[in-house]
Amino acid sequence: MKELWKLNWGVVWLLSWSILSAAETAEMEYSPTESVSTAFDVDCSQPSKKNDLFGLTEALLRGQSAWYPQEEAEPGLEYPRFTDEYPEWEEHDVRSWSWQVLPTGLIYPSYLAGRKEPRLGCEITDEHDYGWLWDITLGGRAPILRYGTKGAVNPEGWQIDLEGAALLRLDFERGRDLAGTDYRAGVPLSYGAGNWQYKFAYYHVSSHLGDNYILENFRMPRVQYVRDELVLGASWRPWSFLRLFAELGWAFNTGATTDPWEVQFGAEFSQQYEKGQSQKGSPFLAVDTHLFEELDFGGYFNAQAGWQWRGATNNLLRLGVEFFTGCDDQFQFHYTYSRKVGFGLWYDF
Repeated sequence: MKELWKLNWGVVWLLSWSILSAAETAEMEYSPTESVSTAFDVDCSQPSKKNDLFGLTEALLRGQSAWYPQEEAEPGLEYPRFTDEYPEWEEHDVRSWSWQVLPTGLIYPSYLAGRKEPRLGCEITDEHDYGWLWDITLGGRAPILRYGTKGAVNPEGWQIDLEGAALLRLDFERGRDLAGTDYRAGVPLSYGAGNWQYKFAYYHVSSHLGDNYILENFRMPRVQYVRDELVLGASWRPWSFLRLFAELGWAFNTGATTDPWEVQFGAEFSQQYEKGQSQKGSPFLAVDTHLFEELDFGGYFNAQAGWQWRGATNNLLRLGVEFFTGCDDQFQFHYTYSRKVGFGLWYDF
């Protein structure tokens, strides 16, 4: 056993010596004029970067290709690199990724027209068969940890968020009684690269009737709507102001009136924050469709349009009109058809 232990250490020492020798040989073979680069044009003419074996290993794990010789530049022509001479490229350089606790901005923002998203907002709508309703959302979403680029506008990398919301309905036709409340809490893990963003999340959703509503409608049975689900979502931005998205959810724990599967998709036209932008704001348009298995994959469609203002952290204040049609978005009345038109005010984190 002692001889085998010595042999193993001898092999490890020999491999280490071979790797270091190869690195020194590569440094001698390639001069600064014969640039060696990665797929991200890392300037390997600088010894401090070229001999960083840990940096090379990290770059390979991120998907960069191995070193390869690059054609010599024509006289008077220089290839651009990620250096201080080109600061506007720095945000796309994977070497700028870092660990950040409580970063600014979201990699996978909430859906603007989504009826069950964590935000602060209220809508006053006229339901065509019932009357005036007041829907209020008291929620928020906070980025906790990121490994990626810095900045709040379209950041890249991996990020964990925490979110939660209480979605209340007040009945204007009954003295603003609380008709019901839906609760949502979740932990989304998101990843963004370029104009693609992805989300994998756990959510808990439950619904409860209001006390006064139960007393006034004592014969109305309570809907046991509960979802503990896993969600996989993706969004694509062909341009910075346009976003297309879709997600699929599967609940591993459901209530008596809930089935496992749900689908959501939509589109958004919303300008992102830019330095020096006008304080007058800009228009927005958002649509969202949400389908449920318990409704034979029927559901609802929601559209919003109006005016918006962006902050430096890409936070968003919107004022606009809303059109809703389909099954009621308050899960206690989930099996009731509803068509609503009204206006709202929303703040997204």
